[in-house]
Amino acid sequence: MNEKPWTALCIGLTLFVASQVTVQPQVPQLPMPDFADDLRGRHPEIEANGEFRGWRESNPVGPWHESATSAQGLRTVTIENVLGNRVFGALVTIGRDARVVRTTTVNLEAQEQTRGQARQLAGARWPKPGQVRQVKPVIEFRPEPNPIEFRWEFEIDAGTSFDTYVMPKDSQIAVKPLSIRKIGMLGPVGAPGTAATGAAGSVKEDVADNELHHPAAFVQAAQQATQGATTDQDRARLRFDLVHKDYPYGAYIPNIVNFTWSDLLTRDLNQREGICDELAVVAMSHLRALNIPARYKLLSWRNNKLEKAHAAVEYFDGTTWRHMDTGRGQGFNNAAVYRLEGKLDIRVMLARLPSDARSTQDAYGVKDVDGDGRLHPYFDFLVSPSYPGQKEPGYSY
Repeated sequence: MNEKPWTALCIGLTLFVASQVTVQPQVPQLPMPDFADDLRGRHPEIEANGEFRGWRESNPVGPWHESATSAQGLRTVTIENVLGNRVFGALVTIGRDARVVRTTTVNLEAQEQTRGQARQLAGARWPKPGQVRQVKPVIEFRPEPNPIEFRWEFEIDAGTSFDTYVMPKDSQIAVKPLSIRKIGMLGPVGAPGTAATGAAGSVKEDVADNELHHPAAFVQAAQQATQGATTDQDRARLRFDLVHKDYPYGAYIPNIVNFTWSDLLTRDLNQREGICDELAVVAMSHLRALNIPARYKLLSWRNNKLEKAHAAVEYFDGTTWRHMDTGRGQGFNNAAVYRLEGKLDIRVMLARLPSDARSTQDAYGVKDVDGDGRLHPYFDFLVSPSYPGQKEPGYSY
């Protein structure tokens, strides 16, 4: 998956000891991304696909990306290997009966189209620092018997123009212009501290606005999509379905693994793309927009003898806190989904009261700027218990 150092949590965690003269506290540090776990959890139909298994034997999973869902309920999943010289593509259905429709493998090395070569050409054309914002491989499946189309797609901070140019072997690079917007321009911000109603045991913070969550910006869409639902659990299910369908997994956003990004940055700046913690943050805002209390849970586990981490959500249905993970098709009211995937020693943490000013530490080598809507995925929260967390019913046993 394109997990993050910590959150991404959809990755592995390692403890490092910060050495000081008199005190040597243990500080959890986030690992570098290992995208396979999120891919397998979100798309078990690909994990079980024989062609993908054969491809993976010689191609360790690197960054992967989902397209938007088509009107026919189809989504393309594009997976790079760690070297960026081969890509596996799968056309899958989105729904409770997810299945692989078509697959293909693209040998970029043979076509002289490796990620490094593509980025070098793009950098020569757009030389300003930061002008080339994203680069990702795109596979388009055409109706049989037509061949697939492959291209590198770049997101360029270039105003409003759209441009393309030709790479070696007559392969086009599609250039998608991007106009960077500041967080203050991304949408309305509701009044903080909205009180929960009719939810025994909930607290105000579970429905409140903060630096990550802006429920007021999602109220209209949330209300329209849940018309006719009679219980909070029904409303939550409809929000789960929407986020799972409309917010694709995107690992190619610069520094996406270093921070947990706000709901507005994910929706408006990053075009509804993110990895596990962004999807969790957006799902929480959708729930809070309906005045359904929602809280942020961090998970750790072992997989193939490696420490991993993840982000998920719990919502309050009026009597009980229930699990939600929009990154998994079977992730509604199903805290056992991780055990069913084979995860071991699953532990859980509650991450509360996000504040960008809470930590002054860099986020894995990238400066953490206060007030920009991008928070350190661990140190900008109040986390209890501390890493690696504790075993909880449903998740752990």
